[in-house]
Amino acid sequence: MLIISTNFYSCSNTENNDTAVDLMRTYEPKTYIVYKTDDPITVDGITDEEIWNSSEWTDDFINLAGDLSISPEYRTKVKLLYDDNYLYVAGEMEESDIYGTMTERNSRLYLDNALEVFIDPDGDTHNYAEFQINALSTIWDLLLTKPYRDGGRGISQWNLLDYQSAVYLDGDINNPESEDRKWTTEIALPLAAISEINSGKRTIESGVQWKVNFSRAQRRLDVADGSYKLRINPDTDRPFDPDFYVWSPQGVNNIHIPEMWGIMQFSEKIAGQGKDDFIWNRNEELKWALRQVYYRIHDYYREHGEFTDSPELLNIVEITVDDYNFDPKIMITETMFEVSTPGFDGETTWYISEDGKVWNE
Repeated sequence: MLIISTNFYSCSNTENNDTAVDLMRTYEPKTYIVYKTDDPITVDGITDEEIWNSSEWTDDFINLAGDLSISPEYRTKVKLLYDDNYLYVAGEMEESDIYGTMTERNSRLYLDNALEVFIDPDGDTHNYAEFQINALSTIWDLLLTKPYRDGGRGISQWNLLDYQSAVYLDGDINNPESEDRKWTTEIALPLAAISEINSGKRTIESGVQWKVNFSRAQRRLDVADGSYKLRINPDTDRPFDPDFYVWSPQGVNNIHIPEMWGIMQFSEKIAGQGKDDFIWNRNEELKWALRQVYYRIHDYYREHGEFTDSPELLNIVEITVDDYNFDPKIMITETMFEVSTPGFDGETTWYISEDGKVWNE
């Protein structure tokens, strides 16, 4: 697995509050192999079908930035299956106080308690899908044209057709007197709709990989007058911001950095009928090396107000790829840039542009 430190160009988790930060970051995405189901899945929020027992849970979610000194208050995990029509996501969220307020579709559920699913099928960081669900079974589905840091926007009018979702409560929602244990969800995401945003191969077969991540948004609560209230931060006199926990950590408190997401690999094997090994694609190393150049050019722009193509000023020599001579070609204008490097196969070239899009030709 590739692990490289870099200066990191980023922004905040919201569309309207862009903040650049620098930190040392390693690239070590988590991986998951999703197996097929040949049994029908009834989407009722309960993973009681036998085939689910043959699907493995992910690692427990951790702090969004990967700070292991911050322990999640509650345990969260997901598991996945697929068939010819759907990608199935099952989530289990332990919680002693099941809470939810939003009932209208496409509400900003991350301001409630919610499970979030992010999918970038071609791994180019553009045109990725987000699906959120809260304990009231309200959903928010949207398409991100590109990350907010790159000028992207979320399109809530992009509604998934033929999706299915359901929630099961092991407790009583919004009742401080109840003994709550967890809430679980099942989500069936239509493969045809997700594949439409894939600029690469749209067929699902063994070895196909998608960039994915899963996040839990959790509010801090108090009880007043027999009901839940958002806990007030004494430093601001406002409710605490949501706490976010994820499957594959981001290295910064921002989920909208798709290059840091984990990698899901499809297997044509039926769950429980054999195992596949995860196949590390060395193109990920080239994409990450190009991403480091992208970070550095943006860092330079923030400091100097212009792009540079100088390998010396960008310290390109510090960016290395094992058994590969990384000597990227950089082209700049006043408002744009493009960085490229030959692929491992000697036939294709990999590119990254100023808005973060990665592709090969």
